[in-house]
Amino acid sequence: KYHLKDKDPAELERLAIECFHSRIRPRISPAGRVVVERHRRLGHLVVLLTGSLEPLAQQLQEELGADLVLASRLEVKGGALSGALSNQRPYGAEKARLVLELARSHGLDLQHSYAYGDHHSDYKLLSAVGHPRAVNPDPRLRLRARQQGWPILYF
Repeated sequence: KYHLKDKDPAELERLAIECFHSRIRPRISPAGRVVVERHRRLGHLVVLLTGSLEPLAQQLQEELGADLVLASRLEVKGGALSGALSNQRPYGAEKARLVLELARSHGLDLQHSYAYGDHHSDYKLLSAVGHPRAVNPDPRLRLRARQQGWPILYF
């Protein structure tokens, strides 16, 4: 993130839009879109909780029609990016903490909630909900998902 130091936040937004449309959007799985749409049709609150930078995550939120996005934020000082992350960085145990906070603020029952993760650092998040799903998991998460009896999805 240091390479963004002293850049205008509007430049980051422009780069995020460009990156999303050229690199990320083409890689969104049709099956993944179906899963998100199913949750939306069921009236579930769809939240993107990611360690990715917020401008990229906001593009994905718009593309998928998610209700909320919680993503890594870059610190802005004096109207320019400082090159550092702000205090919000959803990664590892912080994702679980954020989902607990979200559940409290929105009156959600996590035992009836779903979470999807692909990295072993998502384990605590997945453990916090009643319906965890490992998606294209890395080897460590795949092993833990098997041990826990969680569904493993590939798409």
